[in-house]
Amino acid sequence: MSEEQPVLEVVSKIREIFRQGQEVLDEIEKRWLSLHPPEAKLNSSKLGALSWTQYASGSGAWIFADTKGAEELYAALKQRPEHGRIELEGMVYRLSHGETRDFIGRTRKGT
Repeated sequence: MSEEQPVLEVVSKIREIFRQGQEVLDEIEKRWLSLHPPEAKLNSSKLGALSWTQYASGSGAWIFADTKGAEELYAALKQRPEHGRIELEGMVYRLSHGETRDFIGRTRKGT
């Protein structure tokens, strides 16, 4: 057995422990979010009043994520990394990452 073999075995075991730990953390996060959804405090009428820019296709609209008034929506979307979206009163909001700024898009559910 080479000198490297025991080190590689330890590294492999540590990786497996981290993988299992990540699975547990993902499950804890999923349960917590189901009991405390970040979108619960969002107000759809306030969101509708933001300065949305229509997509050229007409199928939805977008704003910069740092738009004044969008702070709670942006924070809620950032708490949903595995989903990347929030549904609220018939609208679907999605967070997108641009080269220099984040964007929030919205479309009607089902489109």
